[in-house]
Amino acid sequence: RACSACLTMMETLQSLQLKWGKEGVPPLDIGIGLNTGPAVVGNMGSTQRFDYTCMGDTVNLGSRLEGLNKEYGTNILISQSTRKALMTNHPQETNPFSGFVLRELDSVRVKGKNEPVTIYELIGWAGTVAPQKAQAILSFEQGLGLYRKQSFKPAMKAFNRAVKEGDNNPARI
Repeated sequence: RACSACLTMMETLQSLQLKWGKEGVPPLDIGIGLNTGPAVVGNMGSTQRFDYTCMGDTVNLGSRLEGLNKEYGTNILISQSTRKALMTNHPQETNPFSGFVLRELDSVRVKGKNEPVTIYELIGWAGTVAPQKAQAILSFEQGLGLYRKQSFKPAMKAFNRAVKEGDNNPARI
């Protein structure tokens, strides 16, 4: 449900941007970080002052992912735990992400964590991604695999191909 909410937010933002563009309002872009795990949620504080909030490592990582969208030129980043939850809660042999298109971007070490976290871009619902974008995603994945094998020249070719196929940001980066 959280992944669907994120995609719906992006669709709604696109509609609002069209409306605002006609009104002369500058474009607004957002980044969303989604992480899955336990958190403490509720009114926190003392009798003098309290707020409704959420706390914990899960929330902190989600916040870090939100900020990483600027670095990768993306809008929605999810963690490995969210990807795992998608696979666990909705197992399907033909589509392990239960109707979502994801792509692995990187393994990052965020502030406050010693172990790197694998991050994924949530791109859209299955069946809604244009064929050219799907091809760009495949080229990016080929480039990432080659990069990890330290085959840098072939990786660069794959990333450049992804850019030509319409991958505007992660492949360039």
